Amino acid sequence: MFRCRRAARDEERRGRDAGAGRHSGVRSRHAGDGNGRTARLLELAILLEAGLPQPTCHLLSNHYNQARPAYYRQLDRASKAQNGPYGFIAYALTGFVDGLQDQKRLIREHQWQVAWVHFVHESFSPCA
Repeated sequence: MFRCRRAARDEERRGRDAGAGRHSGVRSRHAGDGNGRTARLLELAILLEAGLPQPTCHLLSNHYNQARPAYYRQLDRASKAQNGPYGFIAYALTGFVDGLQDQKRLIREHQWQVAWVHFVHESFSPCA
């Protein structure tokens, strides 16, 4: 039980760090038009370095791309907020958690389908 809680806290920390990295990378002006790409690379590096599986590392970018107007709105709010990027980080974490839940659902569906096919094949295979 403690291991699960620790893993959940670690996942949340990784998502928070990546969200902060994205916010910092996009807000910096040194890369010009490449800010989004630079931030995406920074975010990916943070998540990979934290040991997350490669498909999971793309969840934040997927979240931002699926709701681009909300993404820009959150970036704008974060740049004007006195408390800094915390609103953006909360937005990023929400998308990350939603993405993890979607991945978990897809994996379960796939495992169920594989198990069912295996069961049917075993049930109807000729006896030796």
